[in-house]
Amino acid sequence: MHRRRTAARIPRPRVRKYRGIRNTRNKGGTNPMSKIALVVDLKLVPGTRERFIARVREHARTCLASEPGCLQFDILIPTDDGERVFLYEVYADQAAIEAHDATPHMAAYRADTAAMIAARTRTACTLVGD
Repeated sequence: MHRRRTAARIPRPRVRKYRGIRNTRNKGGTNPMSKIALVVDLKLVPGTRERFIARVREHARTCLASEPGCLQFDILIPTDDGERVFLYEVYADQAAIEAHDATPHMAAYRADTAAMIAARTRTACTLVGD
């Protein structure tokens, strides 16, 4: 009996359909596309960095503990510039940022750090979900 020869079977690659960005909801019930990140670039008065960092750490803890719309608050210290600090803050939406700006602890933070900050730039960015 003759066996019929067939060409070697080459497995076809599995192809996944692209489904785009999922419209899922996070724990807070907001669309991930509505999250807003604030990137704050602070130029400090010389000699105030350690005092400023201590105060902004306290402020970050307060924001995360008392503001449901504050999802993340990071303090970034450049390795090559002793008079600069960056803040990276993520909020659920624009309303959470407005609520943050109106809190008594934000007013106290601004009053406490005003003499330590030479220049400040705040940039709002939309977070792109996966």
